[in-house]
Amino acid sequence: MNLDNCSAVVTGASAGIGRELARQLATRAKLLLLVARRRDRLEQLRTELVARNPALRVEIRQTDLSNLEQTMQLAALLTNEPIDFLINNAGVGDHGSFATADPIHVNEQVLVNVLALTALTRALLPRMI
Repeated sequence: MNLDNCSAVVTGASAGIGRELARQLATRAKLLLLVARRRDRLEQLRTELVARNPALRVEIRQTDLSNLEQTMQLAALLTNEPIDFLINNAGVGDHGSFATADPIHVNEQVLVNVLALTALTRALLPRMI
């Protein structure tokens, strides 16, 4: 797998592992498309990454992957993008008993951890294989 001059989508890019993966890719990639809910953090990260690699093109997409409409809009947008790698990093977790979990939070987990992951993979996979 060659990361030099690659194009990649990173979900959950505003914090944690997603942010660090974007940092690691920044020195080798030609395009990073960063996806997360918090625009301010995405903009800060874009500034940081371009400072490290001025030739890097960084696009940001503020998207709440627990929102079905926003997820499907992002998937449609990505269908025609020349992307080499998809890092499906966004995720929602919980602790405690599933039996007593808030149903809204459980639905959010399914939307982010299953539906968004599947929709984005299906949108990009044909161009990556």
